[in-house]
Amino acid sequence: MSASSSLLGSLRRTHSDAYGFDLPASSSSLHSAVSSAFFRREEDERFDAWNLLLDEYDLDVRRAVSRVQACCCSSRTNSSELGDGDEEDDDDDDNNADLTLLAQMRSLVTAGVPMALRRDAWRAFLNVNDDGVGDYETHLAAANEEAARILEERRLFLAASASKVKDPSAPTHGHGGHWAVQIEKDIPRTANFERQPLIANDVALNMLRNILRAHARKNLHVGYSQGLNFVASVLLLVLDKEEDAFYALCRLTEDRLKGFWDTSDDGSLLAATEDSDLLSALVEMHLPTVHRRLHALGHDLRALSLSWLLCLWVNSLPWQTVLRIWDVIFFEPTADAARGMILRVCLALLDLNADVVVNAGDGAEASMALRSRVAQHEDATTLLVCACARRGSLADLQREVATMSKSGVVSVSMSPLPVSFGPGDDTTTDVQHMN
Repeated sequence: MSASSSLLGSLRRTHSDAYGFDLPASSSSLHSAVSSAFFRREEDERFDAWNLLLDEYDLDVRRAVSRVQACCCSSRTNSSELGDGDEEDDDDDDNNADLTLLAQMRSLVTAGVPMALRRDAWRAFLNVNDDGVGDYETHLAAANEEAARILEERRLFLAASASKVKDPSAPTHGHGGHWAVQIEKDIPRTANFERQPLIANDVALNMLRNILRAHARKNLHVGYSQGLNFVASVLLLVLDKEEDAFYALCRLTEDRLKGFWDTSDDGSLLAATEDSDLLSALVEMHLPTVHRRLHALGHDLRALSLSWLLCLWVNSLPWQTVLRIWDVIFFEPTADAARGMILRVCLALLDLNADVVVNAGDGAEASMALRSRVAQHEDATTLLVCACARRGSLADLQREVATMSKSGVVSVSMSPLPVSFGPGDDTTTDVQHMN
């Protein structure tokens, strides 16, 4: 299958969910006819609302998004500048019209992009067409060549270790932390993810492998980080084309969520871990009852929140909720705004499900109850309303915590997590198994 081939033909199943994704028969019991009809009715309403807006401005999705993105850039550039002169009146009228379109589109995005338009919308949100079309095959070829060499050396190393034969020509290390090895470990985990299977077809899994390898080879500062397999899977399912999913993943790691999956030389995560620490501080400030209960139970929220962050909830929330959240994150114009939204969604999740934490008898019960409740959180609208009710980019939230810390309101320790979430030969704790 070529890089531009459709994925959908390789994923035919017996049942489909409310958003049109094919599901294995074992999952059909999770989606009742009533809820399916409800979500399909919501989808029809969203589709009609989007078409009304696009017809009003005589635009398609890509041109509408390009226009509001230009408006965002112009607003940031000119936010501190004052205009004068009659010659600027026409520009002011155009800017006002664009700001109106921006407000209308933001409202529609928060209410949800209809599945029929989501592929075009995500490609537009992430500026997929702005990347160098044609580079994918070059990156993939180089990645496959390097992966073949690394995996062969890894095989020889393990064989020599098992036989305890000291072959001087055998590799002296197993490349356990290399992206090629980590990707091979996580591909089966994507296929065998029981709660919400993503892609288990061999052709589709090979497409996922290609995307992750090419991305790791192109972005050496990121390489491969656990959680990217789930993120890339959803991009592949929605965008339907291997090459589009690759460029979308690159746009996420290089721009919209720049630094989010970067790792240090020892394999530990940087920005995602910092954001997890920041969330703990925000919980102490805004959800003191939840914070006090978790503290009394000796439960470290960061172990759960890091899984939410790295996988962007793919292994935690239902399909329709994940897609709705991603609509909003992808629409944000900057990494600062997008990461702020991610933290506000995490805070909203904890706020809406605080009762299961407060009523838990011990740390294990709190963790299990919260995971179970979150896994059934299909009301994306309430979640996003709660998240959007709080304002603030990442920088805003960091300043808020810093101010409260100086006044003694925040006491959350910002020390490193006690387990490693980065790549390594003997990693036994990871985000793949934290759901």
